[in-house]
Amino acid sequence: MESLASLNLLDLSGNLFSSVPRNLPPTIQQLYLSNNSLSGLDEDSFVGFLNLKYLRLSHCGLKSVPTTLQYLYLEANEIR
Repeated sequence: MESLASLNLLDLSGNLFSSVPRNLPPTIQQLYLSNNSLSGLDEDSFVGFLNLKYLRLSHCGLKSVPTTLQYLYLEANEIR
C-alpha cells in the first residue's frame, strides 16, 4: 500500500463490490464506485477518507446514503 501513498483518484467502477472497500489510501480525493452492488452505505463506510471530496455512486442500487459529502452522483439508484 506504500506505493499508493500519493494516490488521489481511484476508479473501482464495475467490480461487483457489495460494500465500500476498506484499507484504501487516506489520500484519495476522488472515488468512483459506479456499477457495483452497494444497496446501502454504513455511517462508517468512509471513515479514514479524510480528503474525499468527490464520490461517484451511480447505478449501484443504493437505497440510503450519508450526507457529509460535497459532491455525490446518485443516478439510477432507489433512494426514497
